[in-house]
Amino acid sequence: MKSWQEVFKPPFVQWEGMYYVFDAEDTFVFQFITTDEAQQKQVLEIINGTSDKKAQAKLEYKGGYIQDIAGRKLLLIRSWGHLTGVGGLNLPAEEARHIQDTFAGFILERLN
Repeated sequence: MKSWQEVFKPPFVQWEGMYYVFDAEDTFVFQFITTDEAQQKQVLEIINGTSDKKAQAKLEYKGGYIQDIAGRKLLLIRSWGHLTGVGGLNLPAEEARHIQDTFAGFILERLN
């Protein structure tokens, strides 16, 4: 079974003027739900390890979203099509789910 590190390659970058975040190989990895651009920038810096700050609220992973415990959504883990699609990695759903879940766990670890 592949790990998220084998599939998603840091650093993660946000394309200008978009809510989408891609890895170093241009794979779509997550989408910001928050529209706060300063928060988006800070989240990316924390995930990429260029900032040692932490999130101001306790975050959790639920239903594909990284959100605070009040349910306010920060970002949505993506790339299902890349992971499972014939034009992508064509992985079984269980392996793709594992990759997305462990990637979300990495993000939570960095942010919390």
